[in-house]
Amino acid sequence: MLGFLMWMRPCSPICPIIGLMDMGLNRIIDTSFNEWVNKGLAPPLRMSLRLYKKLKDVGFKIFLLTGRSESQRNITQQNLVKAGYSGWEKLILRGAADEGKKATIYKSEKRGELIRQGYVIQGSSME
Repeated sequence: MLGFLMWMRPCSPICPIIGLMDMGLNRIIDTSFNEWVNKGLAPPLRMSLRLYKKLKDVGFKIFLLTGRSESQRNITQQNLVKAGYSGWEKLILRGAADEGKKATIYKSEKRGELIRQGYVIQGSSME
């Protein structure tokens, strides 16, 4: 089974705490981040959206893996659709058991789950 895993950060480059995200911190106890996420206003990055659409057009299954919490699923889905993303295979968010894990550990575990399900990861991208 072919698959494509696209990693997306939990926010776009205009996120107010992107500097912390770039350092690999995944436990950010800054309420401004959650307030920003809950507004659902993250714009798409033009080239990432273009790549997403091209991969979808040629038949890849696309998985979106984010450090956002499961409690933010609805607003995240709405924001993705509003930004032009649609038709993904699965949106993977942090569940209760994932809270507090470093992003590298959390995302490695989720990639491993997909591999065990029979997917072959052909590539990944981070915004």
